[in-house]
Amino acid sequence: MKKLPMTVAVSLLTVTAPGLAAAESGNYVAVRAGINDTRESDFNTDESATRSTTVSSKYDTGYGAALAIGRVLDASRNLGLRTEFELGYSETEADSHREVVTDSSGPSPQTVSRQSLSPAKGDLMVTTAFANFYGETELDAIANAHFLVGVGGGLAQVNLDQAGAPGNIKLDDQATTYGFHLSTGWSYDLNDQISLEAMYRYQSIEDVDLESVAGNEDSARLDSHNFLAGLRYNF
Repeated sequence: MKKLPMTVAVSLLTVTAPGLAAAESGNYVAVRAGINDTRESDFNTDESATRSTTVSSKYDTGYGAALAIGRVLDASRNLGLRTEFELGYSETEADSHREVVTDSSGPSPQTVSRQSLSPAKGDLMVTTAFANFYGETELDAIANAHFLVGVGGGLAQVNLDQAGAPGNIKLDDQATTYGFHLSTGWSYDLNDQISLEAMYRYQSIEDVDLESVAGNEDSARLDSHNFLAGLRYNF
């Protein structure tokens, strides 16, 4: 999966490179906001030579926002390139936690217990600093509308705050790591300066190293589906 962003970027460059010689450029700022659906995550919160405790967490629908500054490069009448730096923030609350204790002392691991940690609590907060690259093409069927596809990546800070149940906190830690996204959607030019955006973004935060309250360390990946809308101002 990590090779996919590079593949998309190379493909976009291949498509748009022939028109770069005659390009005109400009700058823009963009604001975006929307909702996110974070997929279930697993963290090994306690582990010994013979026993381990894993907490699987599901999350409610969350929200996110981003601010970007970039440069637009019109490769031709129908093709365009954009590069930008984006600061993003998303937050979601825990919906449920399931704790599974596994005994590995025998020939094969055996589940000792399985229980829900209720009432579930905890907040998952992700801050990102991404460099993004987009390619756009005009839609013949709709005047001033464009189809876009993009890829981006960079640093991410993950903060999992008091995840567990009251009196039984399992995770309360933060980590700085890296991540990437793949995006697609549409933009619509209201005029020469203002454009509207709507996009779907798959985002993956890799190698999130957190330490449980019990002192055990584990690494996981946080995947999310994001639906964003925003406004871009060209200057």
